[in-house]
Amino acid sequence: MSEFVDLAASNKCYAIMWSYGEICLGCNCCGRQEKDLKMWEARLNYHEEELDRNINFNQWVEDYPEMIETQKANIKINITYQKAKIRYCKKAIKRLSLNVVSGIVKFFQQAGMK
Repeated sequence: MSEFVDLAASNKCYAIMWSYGEICLGCNCCGRQEKDLKMWEARLNYHEEELDRNINFNQWVEDYPEMIETQKANIKINITYQKAKIRYCKKAIKRLSLNVVSGIVKFFQQAGMK
């Protein structure tokens, strides 16, 4: 008997630049494997890598000099977007981390421990 494992990208694929919307790479940006903190950490990793890719971009269309200005404008927009997403992910991670810590404190308080 054989087994079939579906590795299709989720319809909520977050890392579309990595998966091309076709193959699930198991990055967990969509929360398919684990939700909450692990998902946000994966998203942060994704945006940091995309930011690095944009900052170090060097595949200019040299055959069409008029396109270079368009590429530069797009890279600038992408960098701004990735930085904003990184800030958002870091806030979400901090919020979830605080929720975990406060949950542990509440548990010990309810158990009569200080």
